Amino acid sequence: MEKQELDQKVLGFVSSAYKKPLEELSLETNIKKDLGGTSLFMVGLVSLIENELDVLLPLPTAAGCKTIGDLVDAVARLM
Repeated sequence: MEKQELDQKVLGFVSSAYKKPLEELSLETNIKKDLGGTSLFMVGLVSLIENELDVLLPLPTAAGCKTIGDLVDAVARLM
């Protein structure tokens, strides 16, 4: 999968999991500061990524990502 396609997929997953409009998100969006939410949002996001991209993404790895771009990089390493 091309990086740009993965970027868009992960942005879409974040939008869905955190109930935020896609237009408000970018790879620079800080997951904790800009999106807030509870750990349940992160669990939902990890589940979406795992189910849609067929990767095993450990929750601590995802939770340790500062930005959406960091999350994309983590997913890319696992693919």
